[in-house]
Amino acid sequence: MTDRALRIGIFLGCALLIGIQVWIYLAYRLEADDDLIWLYQSARMLQFGTGDIAGHYAVYNAFLERVGAGIEWFTRSDMRQSLGASQNYLFTSGWIAVAAWIGQATVGLSDYPTYMTSVALWAYSTEALAIALGVAAIFITRRDPTVGIAFALALLLLLGLDLVGNWMGDGYTLELIAKQTIEAGRFSDSLWHTLIDPTPAFSPYYPPAKNRAQMLLMLIMLLRWSDRPASSYSLLLFGAFWHQDYIGLFTLAFVAADLIRQPHVFRRPVVAGLAGVGISIYLLRGSLLWSAVSSVSSVTLLAIGAAGATVLAGVFLARKPILSLQAKVFGQLTGRSMSTSVLQDLSVQGILWSVTLLLLIPISMNASDISSSLLWGSVHGRLYGMIHPSVCLGICLIVTAAAARRFGIAKLQVATGATVLLSGLALAGWSVGNVDGIEAIRSRVESQFRVLDQRAGTALRPGESAEALFFYLSSKSLDTDIDLVGPTFER
Repeated sequence: MTDRALRIGIFLGCALLIGIQVWIYLAYRLEADDDLIWLYQSARMLQFGTGDIAGHYAVYNAFLERVGAGIEWFTRSDMRQSLGASQNYLFTSGWIAVAAWIGQATVGLSDYPTYMTSVALWAYSTEALAIALGVAAIFITRRDPTVGIAFALALLLLLGLDLVGNWMGDGYTLELIAKQTIEAGRFSDSLWHTLIDPTPAFSPYYPPAKNRAQMLLMLIMLLRWSDRPASSYSLLLFGAFWHQDYIGLFTLAFVAADLIRQPHVFRRPVVAGLAGVGISIYLLRGSLLWSAVSSVSSVTLLAIGAAGATVLAGVFLARKPILSLQAKVFGQLTGRSMSTSVLQDLSVQGILWSVTLLLLIPISMNASDISSSLLWGSVHGRLYGMIHPSVCLGICLIVTAAAARRFGIAKLQVATGATVLLSGLALAGWSVGNVDGIEAIRSRVESQFRVLDQRAGTALRPGESAEALFFYLSSKSLDTDIDLVGPTFER
């Protein structure tokens, strides 16, 4: 069997596995909730601008004040308005805007719940499939066949962790060092659910925008490990269209890791320029960063900054002994190969992640508002959630390289293709009897939209249901040119 045929077989197996999991996530995770409808509202901001929606938010905030809502609801409102206005998820907003255009042309706006259901199903399913299949094709067509094999094995590993997460229960939390987490003594529980049992919320097939960036981040990490820093930083800039804030934080993390592990890459003007542009864009447009920093005292910030600089300098000075020890421990396994880059890169980033996690505890504990506390308390959990598939990929790259040397690449390709294909068929067979079909999914989501549609003009109290209703009525008002926000939230 030729190498080309084996690669095609692996790709078909990956495509089946990806397609089935996208279907499963639509069935179990797609809801007419505040997150989904807010992303649609952001897409309408992209088309109509922020003027009318700013008026809607003013009405909603007045409602929150009138009913005595807690500060967290004002914080959520301000954050959502800021993120939407800055188009923090530009690619997803654009994708939804295209879905909205198709929905208006095919379904129409006369039955708005049906229209919104059509947009949600089309936008989330096609975006997930397009990104995952595109990245899979890039991996599997790489010159080095071990890269495609490692990607396929990473998909299987992610599936296994997904199944374990479902079996153990969906009890994840992202607030690793938020004030309420530490005071309640839940740090170890939070760390467990973030690192050991990440649950489906960290899957590339989950609807939120940050999960869509996970596949792209796998490709960025591959370029880093392939000694292509210019390409990796270029793709990081492109990744800002998916999730501006978290890709910006990864740019900072990657620059710090490269300054420690391979500072020579910044002698190339193109690499230094790309890294500088990425950091500048984030610092100028980062919608969460400055509001969070402004709520922390300058003394705390200076102390944390000094401690962070000291730790960074210490790690930089100790990098040669660290990398030398790593080479002695893992040298026989990796040699001078991509596996070495994987181990070094993930080790340095793991150290940076752990150290900054501890350094941010005082900031989270002393933040003067809830938005800052939650941001600093959850940022490490969310960042690990995004890089989690890349960690799985790195492990599989090391294992694949070692297995290829022992068994030969052809045997490994056959075994991988057969395993992925059989796993996909087994998952498909299970799904047929246990997962709702597309029409059942459509009916369930549409009924949720109809409940929101029928609540227009009713008495409300602050909460997630009122928040989802606000996003829904704001979006419908823009689409139909009929004000529905005022009559409902000015009662």
